[in-house]
Amino acid sequence: MSPAPPGRFLSAAVFVLTAAGGSLAAERGRWALWAPAFLGAGIAVYFVLAREPAIWIAPLILFCALGALGVGRRSGTVIVGALMTAAVALGFAAAQYAAHGVAAPVLAKPYGPALVTGRVVGVEAFARKPRILLDRLTLIGLSAAQTPAQVRIRLRGADLPAMGSQIAVFARLSPPSRPAAPGAFDFRRHAWFARIGGYGYALGAARVQTAAPQAGTMGLWITSARQNIATRVRESAPGPSGAVAAALITGDRSAIPLAVMTAMRDSGLA
Repeated sequence: MSPAPPGRFLSAAVFVLTAAGGSLAAERGRWALWAPAFLGAGIAVYFVLAREPAIWIAPLILFCALGALGVGRRSGTVIVGALMTAAVALGFAAAQYAAHGVAAPVLAKPYGPALVTGRVVGVEAFARKPRILLDRLTLIGLSAAQTPAQVRIRLRGADLPAMGSQIAVFARLSPPSRPAAPGAFDFRRHAWFARIGGYGYALGAARVQTAAPQAGTMGLWITSARQNIATRVRESAPGPSGAVAAALITGDRSAIPLAVMTAMRDSGLA
């Protein structure tokens, strides 16, 4: 099969651009409403890239778009194209800025079993094995530049340390895992934006080193208040209905039974 002549591709490109220009002209009164769509397109472009792009790419594209806007200000097509390109570049830059803004160390390889000390800043009261989120970590053998900002650990037993308390626990940690299949949930991306550099499980009981302060930070107070509200809701409405109600009010899904959570995911509600 012989390749199509270049003229055919050129004609097709001209046709597509002409049709797009006509559609844009018809939407002239609603151009501003398309700005979020092009911003979102720029964000999507950033996240589909296989590698981290250079930090100067988005500013360069934005500069070129603004330059084209100034040079071709008498041409409606140039103005529209420049504004579209600028919006995409802004979305791309916003996504890249957000990704770099939450940058924190991530475990390069499994750690432990070893003693992990840190401050409790999150509690998930799962029925079988609750989980806690720790910050202000001390990991023996790792420098400050290698120590994650936060790690999530699954505890043994039902006893939960208080929010804001400093604990020590013998645990094993691992880096965030890759997606289980192409297109599946990306645990590494989720962990990156949550500033979680490792996940693990306790090999013994957690030991409280310093009790929670009476007056903590605003973030700890809000998290503690959410936890207390979720507990009250579940006590007032025992069973799956109370667990779902607590999740809808506070976002704490830890008490929802697996069967109910699976049904919610299958229906698109979770």
